[in-house]
Amino acid sequence: MPGLTLECHFDAAPQRVFDFISKTEHLLTWWGPEGLFVPEHRLSFERTGP
Repeated sequence: MPGLTLECHFDAAPQRVFDFISKTEHLLTWWGPEGLFVPEHRLSFERTGP
């Protein structure tokens, strides 16, 4: 099965990056292009992949 790998390097400490993708108060201000408003999300790091 073919796969896809995406890499992005941030000039920030790993914990800060994780906080911004896992905590609602950060994620909703960071996600998407500038000016985009995301009222909620359902990201869960507790669920496993396929």
